[in-house]
Amino acid sequence: MLIETVAASGAVLVCRKGKFASLKRLRIHGWYFLIVSVLLQSLLSLDIIPPDFHYVSIIVSYILILLCILLNLRRFSMKLALAGVSLNFAVIAVNNGYMPVWLGGLEYAGYDISSITSDILDTFHALVTDSTRLSFLSDIIPIPEPYPFPQMLSIGDLFLMAGVFFFFQDLKPRSRQNKPPPEAEPAREPALKQTKDPA
Repeated sequence: MLIETVAASGAVLVCRKGKFASLKRLRIHGWYFLIVSVLLQSLLSLDIIPPDFHYVSIIVSYILILLCILLNLRRFSMKLALAGVSLNFAVIAVNNGYMPVWLGGLEYAGYDISSITSDILDTFHALVTDSTRLSFLSDIIPIPEPYPFPQMLSIGDLFLMAGVFFFFQDLKPRSRQNKPPPEAEPAREPALKQTKDPA
């Protein structure tokens, strides 16, 4: 859903006469934290990191994301992103490094749940069970058809998508307020030459 949000945000940006070239002028402090976080999660998804380090790697990757957001918190979009990432991080941290997913929601969204044979769905997701903590922060919001990409979302995802949307709107050039023209100085009268009285 994040990719669709970026695409929609870009479309709105273009309609508002914004420019993607403005990205060059945006200063994202700590952007390298995001790079390392993405690298960590990529290594996890490729099964390069041993399972024994799964939880630690997930926690570290989220901490890096939070550090980057905190360094840019002056932006309203980053405040929304902070709320979203924090909510997702909380539920993942207390559930062994996995984002819990509601099985009923998967079925409603159109997934074939008959093929599910384990509580662990993939590298990052697991089913909601009786032992799941903070289940209300899990992926419990189904997005079914006719949406072309059915999926499950969490409350944190909603905040995160809002943050991404407003981040792109920051690329719209702000209209310059018309400053009043400087007041013209009053014209000075030429000084009269003093003439000497005839003797």
